Amino acid sequence: MLSFLRNLFHTRTWYPLSQVPSGFFTPTRNPGSICSAEQALTLAPFFAAVRLYSTQLGSLPLVTYKQTPSGREHAVLHPAYNLLLKRPNPAQSRAVFMQYIAKELFLHGNAYVLIRWRNNGSPYALYPCPNGAVSRVIVDSEWNKQYEINFGTGAEWHDDSDVIHLMGHSTDGLQGEPVWKYAAESLGLHRQVLEAANNFFNNSVRPSVYIKYPGKISKEADANLKIWLAEQAGGTINTGKPFWLTDGGEVSNINTTTAEDSQIIQGLGASVGDIGRWTGLSPIQLGDFSAAHYNSLSADNTFLYQRSLRPLLDSIEQEINYKLFVDGNTFCEFDTDEILRGDPLTQAQIANIGIQGGWILRSEAREWGGLPPIEGLDTPLQPLNMGTPQPQPGAATPQQPGVTANA
Repeated sequence: MLSFLRNLFHTRTWYPLSQVPSGFFTPTRNPGSICSAEQALTLAPFFAAVRLYSTQLGSLPLVTYKQTPSGREHAVLHPAYNLLLKRPNPAQSRAVFMQYIAKELFLHGNAYVLIRWRNNGSPYALYPCPNGAVSRVIVDSEWNKQYEINFGTGAEWHDDSDVIHLMGHSTDGLQGEPVWKYAAESLGLHRQVLEAANNFFNNSVRPSVYIKYPGKISKEADANLKIWLAEQAGGTINTGKPFWLTDGGEVSNINTTTAEDSQIIQGLGASVGDIGRWTGLSPIQLGDFSAAHYNSLSADNTFLYQRSLRPLLDSIEQEINYKLFVDGNTFCEFDTDEILRGDPLTQAQIANIGIQGGWILRSEAREWGGLPPIEGLDTPLQPLNMGTPQPQPGAATPQQPGVTANA
């Protein structure tokens, strides 16, 4: 009774999450630092990182399972099954939905998804909320959150149970921070090198050939010769086209490759590795194959899953499981077997080992490959050297030590 009265008169103090001016608790930024997500996306390595995460996340099926005494099985009758696997809302497929979630996480640090419920408490749609639509996020003294969301028809408050909140790197555990905010100077350095390269090549005087005559030619002849040479040999359309000079004229090539060119190219390549460290990706995944070898591609794909994708997938699974599934017997999980489709040799080796060991059915291996089922392949194989030997017909039964057979 006393606890009921305490809960009845218990008041909660709501306060907004800390919103301090940019750079208030951070060191002074270099003037050339990146200051917006749009600027960061104009840089090829960062765009490649965001695209890789979004496409990988969109390609992985999110399957709903139900725990049973014999294991787990697809919960095809659960209302969230088709929402997570096929179409979260009428306007988006699962791939488009997940790609948008990944972009929101990397560009803004947070991704918000509004859950629409039926009267019986089952979800019927998942709607992504742009970060700009989330006006405020407040928490009480017990860290229960509420969200003020404005879709253009007026602000509405939503409880934490109605919003799937995914966050990236966080300093307080309540809101995420975008990656580019911390990598602003590294991204700015890459942009400065790119701008310097553009200015260097735009402002440099680099004729590819020069023409030499034994005598002095007039200004009019010089002007006509330049026009004629541009028409005969200028542009890609005239590449390899022969031409003739009269009056003893000679054409000589000019070496236009300098040490400055190599330094600029090297500088652009060096920043790829730095951006890869910020985004948790290897230079190979960002398109730099200068140090790539064929035997290292498989290890790099393993690194992508274990170090880059797996932590992101875990955080998404935990948040969705907490918000959509009340009972502990139902849960969702990404089907990461799709990653092996890019490495068929490894996929075949795993299937072969599992079939020989008896813990993978031949029918399951055919299902992974998208092949139709064949009758009789649902029985697990057992290696002969692992089973109990059966007595052969007509063979003598082995005697136990100390026991004499009757005559």
